[in-house]
Amino acid sequence: MSLSLATNQKVVGQFGLVDQVTSASVTATFTNQSATSDNPAVATASIDNNGNVVVTAVAVGTCNVSGSALAAYTDSTGAAQSQQLTTALIPVTIVAVVVADQVNLVISFGNPVAQ
Repeated sequence: MSLSLATNQKVVGQFGLVDQVTSASVTATFTNQSATSDNPAVATASIDNNGNVVVTAVAVGTCNVSGSALAAYTDSTGAAQSQQLTTALIPVTIVAVVVADQVNLVISFGNPVAQ
């Protein structure tokens, strides 16, 4: 997984759990959440009031973001679990906003027809 944003954008994500064996989604609740960027001059990572992970572009460049949360869930044996987990690093690329500064007016003609 990687992210690519323009300097005027942000992206919002949510924590989730996936079973390592079956790849099935695991229902969980998350507390003690944090998100970090290894280069906040390029993009910041934070947790909003709703527990979402927010990556906000700052300047053109690259960085990695990651998150951490205390996950409470029931494992495949039915046992309650509570673990502080950290995501893998997610590469982020921030590109410049592309704007059209100049335009040309054109006329497009169809095929010739008899008069």
